[in-house]
Amino acid sequence: MIMKVTKTNKLFGDVYISGSKNAALPCICAALLTNERIKLTNIPDIDDVNNLLDILEKLGVSIRKDKETVIIK
Repeated sequence: MIMKVTKTNKLFGDVYISGSKNAALPCICAALLTNERIKLTNIPDIDDVNNLLDILEKLGVSIRKDKETVIIK
């Protein structure tokens, strides 16, 4: 996305950047390598991530999801 700002007034506000699927999927898989409870934040709520979490739950992994936070044990 390209933005061109032409006015000289100051810009202010917040921009929220959601998590990346390409970063979230490997992090979720890496969390399976430990017996510790892992908390991942800024996880995008998209089909690819939700499908992986569903598969892992069916395989017996304990998963709790709250908005953009996933806890894996």
